[in-house]
This record gives sequence, C-alpha cells and structure tokens, in this order.
Amino acid sequence: FTPIAEKLPPDQLVELLSEYLGAMTEEILHRKGTVDKYIGDGLMVLFEGKAPRVLAEDACAVALAMLDRLQEFNEHQALTGGEPFQIRIGLNIGPAAVGNMGSYDRVSYTAVGRNINLAARLESQSAADRVLVSPELRELAAGAFDFAENDELVVAKGFEDPLLTWWLTGPST
Repeated sequence: FTPIAEKLPPDQLVELLSEYLGAMTEEILHRKGTVDKYIGDGLMVLFEGKAPRVLAEDACAVALAMLDRLQEFNEHQALTGGEPFQIRIGLNIGPAAVGNMGSYDRVSYTAVGRNINLAARLESQSAADRVLVSPELRELAAGAFDFAENDELVVAKGFEDPLLTWWLTGPST
C-alpha cells in the first residue's frame, strides 16, 4: 500500500482505499464477520457466537473470498492504469476479551488477548496474497478446507516456542 500512497494525492488515495475496503468488507459481512477496525489498508475481523468449527470454516471462507475479490479489484486496477494491491492474511482461533475498551474518556469496541496477538503475528509473517493459519484453526477447518504445511516459525516476542503453521490452499474437493 505504501508505494500506492506515495504516488496518489490524498483525495484519490481515500477514494481508492474506500473502494478496496468496501470490497473486502462486503465479503466479510456476507459471511457474518465483524469488521473490528480498519488499520490503514488493513482490517481486523472477528467471528463470534458460533461453534469453534463453524467459526474456523467461516474464517477460511472469508479469507478465500477476499483473495478472489482482490483479484477482481486488481483486474480493474490494471484496466484503469492503477497499482495492484496485495494483502496478507493471518488466521487464528481461540478465546479473547471482546468489548468496549479504552480510557475513561474514550472507548472503542475491540478484542485483545494472546489469540488476537497470534493472528496479528501470523498476518505479519504471511506472504503476499496468501493465508497463514495457526495449527488450532487448521485442525478445526480440516475436512472443509485444504492446507499445506509451512515451516515452524517463531512468530514473535512472547511466542518463543516454534509454531507449525499452515497455508490455506482452498476448499476441500
């Protein structure tokens, strides 16, 4: 996103970003996800209130739908002379503290905890236009989706033990 931001005036950048985020948000909402927040060109997405297997499968379905929608978005960008976008996606599942948090003067709805941190670290270590998945999520979604083993990663400070991660490759056939 940074190279695109460097080339466009702010009003055009906002328009392009709104188009991109709108496309991604449609896919998320269509599958009953919650957009917790926009972080520049990134999104933090939550799935709540369902059985863990259903949550894992919903997360995988949304990730793949976002990649499909990104391809359509980038095809449009190519036709109009625009720069292509790239995304990285990290998926994890598990308990988190969810709700309004902040200071006495300002609160916002968000989620925090180890599982949220792990999802963020997986996203940061994912590759462009790929989905990196935790072992817990992979175990729950196996059967509905296919995965390819990745390396064991030390995902970040606070996660000293290597974690075997998986690439989401598509729906099971």
